[in-house]
Amino acid sequence: MAEDNNAFGVIYADPPWEYRHKITGRNGRGAANHHYPTLSLDQIKNFDLPLLKKDLFLWLWATNPIMAEGWHTKVIEAWGFKPQTILTWVKRGIGMGYTLRSATEHLVVARRGKPKVNDRSIPTWFEAPRGRHSEKPEEARKIIERICSGPYVELFSRKKADGWICLGNEIYDETSKA
Repeated sequence: MAEDNNAFGVIYADPPWEYRHKITGRNGRGAANHHYPTLSLDQIKNFDLPLLKKDLFLWLWATNPIMAEGWHTKVIEAWGFKPQTILTWVKRGIGMGYTLRSATEHLVVARRGKPKVNDRSIPTWFEAPRGRHSEKPEEARKIIERICSGPYVELFSRKKADGWICLGNEIYDETSKA
């Protein structure tokens, strides 16, 4: 059976994790559920994935509390992938935290099948400035594009990106800003 050319070769996902801890920062704005609707771990694990190639990569964002809870691994396994490595975003400046102040976030790289790696020169970390709450740096997308062949889909997206299918309930287009 031939593979569908419209199937995705890369999933990039930043799930709206529902944190167990509902700690908020100053002015009550620190918790994710103050910024957007969140999903429980079970809702994320049972999320309907789009049409996928047999061999593909998953790049799953996980914050430090999610890493400590092991939620990322439960989602990766529920979606049928095997974890491979972690790419760490070193943020300029520090943020909120439960015990330690967060200055990193992680992209867990997982595979299904045997997708081709196009560039093996990328280190396990990169540095980029923070954006708005939960906004991810464009550097991450550029790294993914260097390593992986598409087509590319972003789940739980909040903004459009050239060359990507962006699926989410709060997508905006930065090019439409005045």
